[in-house]
Amino acid sequence: MTNTGTGIDRKTLTNQDGLYRADNLVPGIYAVKAASKGFSSLALDGVILETGATKTIDLTLTVGTVESTVTVQSVARAVNLETV
Repeated sequence: MTNTGTGIDRKTLTNQDGLYRADNLVPGIYAVKAASKGFSSLALDGVILETGATKTIDLTLTVGTVESTVTVQSVARAVNLETV
């Protein structure tokens, strides 16, 4: 999560139950992002955290799609530019 006013970024991990907690955040407006390998990432902007508040943000990631990259290379044939 990133405080959009200060640019300060805080990272946290979920526990075995998928729960996370970020303590002692400075009040402000946050951009919250969640990502995990094999899942589509999720972003929430404009999350307001007020002084002394506890906020619950439930995030549900969906299974991502398999992506593949195909690289095609070709070798150009030599061209004879001599005149006959």
